Amino acid sequence: MTVKDILILSSELIDRKDLSDYFEKGSSETSIDITDDAKIMLKCYNLIISQIISEYYRLTTVEQFNTENGILEYKNLEKNVFSIVKVMDENLNKINAKIYPTKLLTKVNTGYLEYEYIPKEQVLSDNFIFEKTPITNRVVALGVAS
Repeated sequence: MTVKDILILSSELIDRKDLSDYFEKGSSETSIDITDDAKIMLKCYNLIISQIISEYYRLTTVEQFNTENGILEYKNLEKNVFSIVKVMDENLNKINAKIYPTKLLTKVNTGYLEYEYIPKEQVLSDNFIFEKTPITNRVVALGVAS
């Protein structure tokens, strides 16, 4: 299931066959209005995903980090940090760290960081981020359609 599939479902829910056709087939002859509506739907999709993640269903990951001075800037991580769950040393023991809005300070140079994240903006070809969760594609499609 891809983002495109969910937007096709959303288009069908609001009875916009022109939009579902656009998402299914794409076309260089599509009117500007339909293209603008498609961009709006994709933006709505990304807003719904962010809202679900920040309010209802947190996504977490664990990532190894290496620093030279104990300063880990979030911008250097693979994903967009929403909140820090815990900082661990190389042996996965929880350690103390000073947490700031854009970085953290730790006494180790190598370790692991468990954090909640909000995914980068999705595009049509991306896989549905909630594929193996209780959040269904229909729930997200209804959110986009609303």
